[in-house]
Amino acid sequence: MRRVISISQSVAPIHAENGSWEVWASADANYDEAKLQLEVTFDSFLRRSRDDKRLISNWLPGSQTVLSSVPLEEGGPLAKRMFEHWVERLRRTIQPKSNSGSREASLLE
Repeated sequence: MRRVISISQSVAPIHAENGSWEVWASADANYDEAKLQLEVTFDSFLRRSRDDKRLISNWLPGSQTVLSSVPLEEGGPLAKRMFEHWVERLRRTIQPKSNSGSREASLLE
């Protein structure tokens, strides 16, 4: 397997009684040259602002892996486009949470 990209991005802040958090998206893309296949693993998590503690939350989408048969030279651009879609999916997921006020505190615990 050849590493194509490893990328992460802060998606949105979340404020709760136990501190300020950020929703993060990540993707790791590898290319299997024997199968001519791109493998992209997406993940999401919360990161506390003050100490970078990570937390997996059950309301965020879990880790997902997508396989795509493409030439190696198309792997990087495709993985970046797929990551952009992942980030947008997370934004849609957290939109109702960021408008929920005190409900956020219970979602983080």
